[in-house]
Amino acid sequence: MKRDILSVGGIVFISLSLLFLAYLFVSSLTKQFFNQDSDYADTWMATPTAFSK
Repeated sequence: MKRDILSVGGIVFISLSLLFLAYLFVSSLTKQFFNQDSDYADTWMATPTAFSK
């Protein structure tokens, strides 16, 4: 039972770390693409709410 919990935890941890790396990669790409440091935070914060609707 403990081994199953550990394997599931490892899978979740790996997937979360991959998601975080992908988020950093995409954010750096969008920052280079738009090249607008002042409006960058506002547009990035508005994006998840637009997708959730």
